[in-house]
Amino acid sequence: MNKKQTINYLHQLKAYGQHYHDDIVSPCTTKAPTIPTDMTNIEELNDTISHCYMCELHKQSKHSYVPPRNIDAKIMFIDDFAANHSDPYIGQSGKMLENICQNVLKLDKTQVYITYIIRCPIVDGSAITTAQIDMCSHYLQREIDMINPAVVVCFENKISSRLNLKLDNTKLIATHSPSYLLRNPSKKSKTMEDMKKAYAILTER
Repeated sequence: MNKKQTINYLHQLKAYGQHYHDDIVSPCTTKAPTIPTDMTNIEELNDTISHCYMCELHKQSKHSYVPPRNIDAKIMFIDDFAANHSDPYIGQSGKMLENICQNVLKLDKTQVYITYIIRCPIVDGSAITTAQIDMCSHYLQREIDMINPAVVVCFENKISSRLNLKLDNTKLIATHSPSYLLRNPSKKSKTMEDMKKAYAILTER
């Protein structure tokens, strides 16, 4: 039976009162995710994120980015989204970030916490909606609260420009991302100055 014959057969069954399946209700919503207020374990949060179905992004992702387990890190980097799930230090931009950590911040990469606003893997962030950013930001906010870093370095990109975070005892530094610096090497001096500010905050705490 070919596709056309199959469709005709299904239409005939429907005419006889047969139903193929129950109505499917999409789990996607525009409401902010509900995170238990007593959740203090970062692994529980990551598990909640990995099973998130709050927006359409989950349909194109098999798994979400899980940060390295350096939960005692005093500095957190926030990028727009993960181009690679497992290792943020791969590629030219990853090597540049590793060099910044070692040469400017005087830290090994295992002492740095890296996370993303959008945890589902995506190719292009230009289509991300404000509603999706708002939903993901609830996870990010709880993540910051749990890690409680001395300084948060947020890379200035299309998505981060629409981000609204509440930081109490944490300093925020916005700077260019390594991928941006690869395209615009003349901007490196500004980022280096920002990283020196981050280093000063780390040494004070």
